[in-house]
Amino acid sequence: MSTEELLLITMEHPFFRSYVAHDSPVEGLSFSLEGFNGFTEFKRRPDAMRALRDVYFREDFNTIRTMPDIAEMGAYSLKWIGMELIMSDEALLNQMSSDEKAEFLKQLHAQLLVEQKYDDVFGGISDAVSAYIFYKVMKTMNVNVLEDTFSRQSVDQFRDRLIVTDVAELEALLAKLEEFVRTVKR
Repeated sequence: MSTEELLLITMEHPFFRSYVAHDSPVEGLSFSLEGFNGFTEFKRRPDAMRALRDVYFREDFNTIRTMPDIAEMGAYSLKWIGMELIMSDEALLNQMSSDEKAEFLKQLHAQLLVEQKYDDVFGGISDAVSAYIFYKVMKTMNVNVLEDTFSRQSVDQFRDRLIVTDVAELEALLAKLEEFVRTVKR
């Protein structure tokens, strides 16, 4: 079975979207997929991050406009936000070179801009997860973007559990992502 097929099976796992029922989306996703051998095998693959990128960046989030009802839209957004949570895994991020990470962040930012057009469906969690991925990618490149953006009281909650206690801090981190994307080599 291909790595992409393993990813698609993971995204259809019955508990995949239940991460949203937990206080922490990161802990929720971990709990939801705990013991699922398809996901375990996916993470072992050396091309796992490539498959994630291919599937995620191939998706056109504008298709949400064609969905007939809010329930379908909600399920759709939860599926893709779940995939974003998987993309924050440091072991997977370390499968990319520095140049690939820069390109990845540019594409992630472009997808975030589309998600923000449908904020009533994707909600603030898509902003938080994109900021979290940015933090994790920069961490793998030994660049600290979090501690000078978040207060000491809220940094641990965000870093360890993806919990945002101050929207202004989240917006500042997203501004750093935007600045990174603007200044990275084309």
